[in-house]
Amino acid sequence: MHGQDDRQFPHKNIRIEAERYVGRVSHFITICCESRRPVFENPARAAWLIDMLRAESDTHGFAVFAYCVMPDHFHALVSGLDEGSDLMAFVRAFKGRSEYQYRLRQKIRNPPMEKRTRTARATMAITNATRPVREWPPTPQARTTAEANPPMEKRPRTARATMAATNPVLWQKKFYDHILRETDNFDAVAGYIWMNPVRAGLCDDARDYPYSGSFTVDWKKGMRPVESWVPDWKSRPDRPHWNAR
Repeated sequence: MHGQDDRQFPHKNIRIEAERYVGRVSHFITICCESRRPVFENPARAAWLIDMLRAESDTHGFAVFAYCVMPDHFHALVSGLDEGSDLMAFVRAFKGRSEYQYRLRQKIRNPPMEKRTRTARATMAITNATRPVREWPPTPQARTTAEANPPMEKRPRTARATMAATNPVLWQKKFYDHILRETDNFDAVAGYIWMNPVRAGLCDDARDYPYSGSFTVDWKKGMRPVESWVPDWKSRPDRPHWNAR
């Protein structure tokens, strides 16, 4: 993935007091696609996610100073506009509604067999007929739950692809957040976000990447080329802030 970090968010919660996420506070957030699938390599999906971000940030009272939609993850620098702005509610709504719409679109593209046209059903039947026939009845060992339903990572690539198409999941359950401190350089954090495509080898000039931007400033005129900030999970991997919302 062009040199991108392919880590999955660790399955534990590192909690901060809920009230720290509410109010006129600035946050750096990262949300990753499930299994780091490059969902947003599709230009229409990337543009759709940006529209979703605009709508949800307006609804929940957040200014989006910087964002970048990468093929398999998403970064944003957001700030609460009033005392009631709640980051957790904002991210929960953003993930939840985008997840719902994504699954709905995928189901429309991959309808159940009984709802497919006769030609599509015939094609599927021919494809399935050419596959090797499994031994039946299965051995006693194969009847165990563990063997009959192995974990996704132990299934053949074709099986994983089929499951992903049948049960599409957009986001990982957790996301990363960093509450900006007085010592954090706001412009440097924004620059880190905008420079993501350059670091990944997707473009030579960050301003040429079509899925980065800002809803508040003319970022192409104001961005700085020097990066002087990295998130905690890179600089201090022992102290990341992972949230399950």
